[in-house]
Amino acid sequence: MSTYKFKRNIDIGSLDAESDRFLLSAFVDKQDLPLLKDMTNPKCILLGRTGSGKSGIIKYLEENEDHIKRIEPESMSLRHLSNSDIINYFKRLDIKLDLFYKVLWKHVFIVELIKLHYINEGKTRSFIDWIKSQFPDRSKQKSIEYLEKWETQFWESTEYRIKELETSLENRFKGELGGSLTLKDLIEINAQEEIEQTDSKKIKYEVINKAQKVVNESQIEQINDIIQLMQTKIFSKTQKKYFIIIDDLDKEWVSNEIVYDLIKSLIDTIKDFRVLPNVKIVIALRTNIHRKILKVNTSRGVQREKYNNLYLDVLWSRSELEELVNNRLRELMRGTYTATSPTIHELLPEENKKQPSGFDYIIERTFMRPRDVIDFLNKCIKYADGKTTISREILRLAEDEYSHERLKALNDEWLENYGDLFSLYGFLKNQNNGFNLEEIKGIAEEYFLKVISNGNSKKLNHEYSQLFERFGNDFDGLKLLKQILVTLFEIGIVGIKIMPDKKLEYIYNSYTVYEVEDINETSRFFIHPMFHKALRIK
Repeated sequence: MSTYKFKRNIDIGSLDAESDRFLLSAFVDKQDLPLLKDMTNPKCILLGRTGSGKSGIIKYLEENEDHIKRIEPESMSLRHLSNSDIINYFKRLDIKLDLFYKVLWKHVFIVELIKLHYINEGKTRSFIDWIKSQFPDRSKQKSIEYLEKWETQFWESTEYRIKELETSLENRFKGELGGSLTLKDLIEINAQEEIEQTDSKKIKYEVINKAQKVVNESQIEQINDIIQLMQTKIFSKTQKKYFIIIDDLDKEWVSNEIVYDLIKSLIDTIKDFRVLPNVKIVIALRTNIHRKILKVNTSRGVQREKYNNLYLDVLWSRSELEELVNNRLRELMRGTYTATSPTIHELLPEENKKQPSGFDYIIERTFMRPRDVIDFLNKCIKYADGKTTISREILRLAEDEYSHERLKALNDEWLENYGDLFSLYGFLKNQNNGFNLEEIKGIAEEYFLKVISNGNSKKLNHEYSQLFERFGNDFDGLKLLKQILVTLFEIGIVGIKIMPDKKLEYIYNSYTVYEVEDINETSRFFIHPMFHKALRIK
């Protein structure tokens, strides 16, 4: 092997998939792709934490399939729904908009799939003539009329079609009102905090019924008929596979007021489209957003088990992460250092009686996901400038910077779920690793009272803000501590050894869902090694 030296400004890849130059060339096939490509397998929702490789799988699928359409959430311009008078009015009336949101998604998917099939089959007739030819018996006249109505918009942008659906919803609502009241009149009636007049109450009651009726009848019958026609007449006749892919649902593509309802409706819609042969809609969904959806929709009778067969958990083993790193080293050193790339074990310290191998040291400080390993090694390379290997001293130097950045990233990842995380984990700073409730209770209570007194509890989400402030003079610090420890387990900062005879579990290697009631006086808690440097754990 020829001599090689690390340089400060090189790396084994970027932390985000969009700018990662080695994403495809160093791709590790973890057997997730065969499941996605198998049209008989229901797995189609890539579920994982940020940095777990969901976008990489989506991108690899996109590059290796012929009949595939990517839908960018931001390009749909659904943001205007947040400012829609009719949508906001219906939300104030507590009208359930789930069906309308499903109509939006179904309409988008129907259009894109039919366009894909029409184009790929090389049709020469006009689009609507081709559609009519598929159903000569005219048994689904209303569905064909629906397609005829939207024929001119089929080739318009997704944004245009969604705005048309919104306008259609408002016009049908106005039609139900019979022109007796304008939307402005209704908003003024609804704005009254207390309505004394019997006539006003009656108007509001009638409006709510009419509004829900309009939403429930949002062309759902015709759309479901079209899906049935696609199932029996169009996609049953082809052996080609058709994919729709959606990523970046964690970006700001719509306001927080409706985003969780829209994603929940998207998941419902994907389930409905499973009836189409040779068609699969694949989306990437972050774990924290998924949990938020379940929480937000609890009151609506969401049954999690109904969707379990759709989820493909993006998890990594140690050997897969090792393969990932070696692939990236190969790509990095191709034509740069040596014809034969060294493996990660040749670059890092070996195991000895007192210390683990350098790679194991890194792995222990990750959530077993690519982003963590890439980040740690990139920092090692920076500190190894001019050297041919990475020493234990370099590992420790890199770890300090890595630990602080990972803690900041964790705050960003869970911000929309919990708010300011430091108000929850700040009591852990400078503590010993490994403690039970009795050992940490006094320190935690003192910290929590400071959080309340300096107003930082208001930076937390509503649920936690209430938990902090409801105690007052009867402050129950132990109850709050248990709840916070369960949350810190969920986000990965602490591991739990629930009983002396049980193993230590971290969220990424546990299938256990811990509740406050599970925590007892024998439970012990450990800070994840990723954060030892940042929290100055002793």
